[in-house]
Amino acid sequence: MNIWDTIKEQFKEQPAKMKVVKYLFVHGFGITEKGKIRCGKIEIPRNNVAKTLNVSPTTISQTIKTILQNPKLRMIFLNLEPLSSLSKSARYLGYDSLKITLKDRDAHTLSKLISKLAEGDARVVQLFIYPSPYGGLEMIVVSTQKPLAPSP
Repeated sequence: MNIWDTIKEQFKEQPAKMKVVKYLFVHGFGITEKGKIRCGKIEIPRNNVAKTLNVSPTTISQTIKTILQNPKLRMIFLNLEPLSSLSKSARYLGYDSLKITLKDRDAHTLSKLISKLAEGDARVVQLFIYPSPYGGLEMIVVSTQKPLAPSP
């Protein structure tokens, strides 16, 4: 069972809590043993998350409680770390960035992309993969040192 299946199963009839857990996961916000939201080692106030998501602070607290009670989600969120994506800042670093949104969730898309990149001399700086809440991949973002030439 992948992470999204676990999340859907746990929060399927609780849309506000589903919204919270997806937000925490997608942004790499972990949870401490004491139920605090963190980004790396920095604590994120629950009220800030509640305001951002337009939910009550109680919903945030209840979501965290549920996460900590589920053994699989507990281990995931206790160990979750944020990652920095270059997708929006690549051009300011002199890099090129390509965002690929997957429609068919083809399992071979990533290997095909890597093969194509290996054929050129673009020098990949970062390959960032966004998982789909429905299984598989949803989006791939590639940042390279040299511009990516369009396929002939």
